[in-house]
Amino acid sequence: MIYFFGFIMSLLAFFTVCLMGLITGQPLLQVLIKACVAAIVFMFAGIIIGAITGRLLRQIVEGKHKPGEPPKQPEEKQK
Repeated sequence: MIYFFGFIMSLLAFFTVCLMGLITGQPLLQVLIKACVAAIVFMFAGIIIGAITGRLLRQIVEGKHKPGEPPKQPEEKQK
């Protein structure tokens, strides 16, 4: 799920930049370079957001987190 969210965000960024670049009449090579950079940046952002979302969903499903409260930190085991 984490990588899927990053993949979707990178595709959206790529197609948005391509579309806007071609609508404004920029050269194709320049548009493709900007689109690839945007896809890479948004892929990493999507992976981070997907990881956070996955962790929160897992805590909600397991009953460790109630909506409206900050996430609980795992307790350290005493030696």
